[in-house]
Amino acid sequence: MRRGQAGAEAALVALLLVALLAAAAHAGAGAWQRAAASLEAPRRGQALVELLALCPVVAACACAFAIACGRVAAVARAERELARAVHADAAGLVPAPTPGARVSVRGRIVEVRVRAPVADVVRRAERVG
Repeated sequence: MRRGQAGAEAALVALLLVALLAAAAHAGAGAWQRAAASLEAPRRGQALVELLALCPVVAACACAFAIACGRVAAVARAERELARAVHADAAGLVPAPTPGARVSVRGRIVEVRVRAPVADVVRRAERVG
């Protein structure tokens, strides 16, 4: 994957994260307002039910945010490791990966695999020279 494509992928993930957080904040604010209003009203049980119904949504948003942040960091790390590996291979050295990353050189391809949430991030490049 080219550097521009990785940047576009990271920008898209960041945009999706912002949209997810905005939607969660909007839904949460509405639920909190309704809960506060119903606390003042005689139906206090409804407020508790609305707050309990909101908890899984907030937890799911937090998990999605953590996974997306981990994936963005893994993509950046994979790009950095791939650049290091291609540079070392061009210099005639054996590419040495850092912990959490695997580098393999097969034929004309240098491949880097970095651990990330949900699935590994894989980046490939052609060997130089």
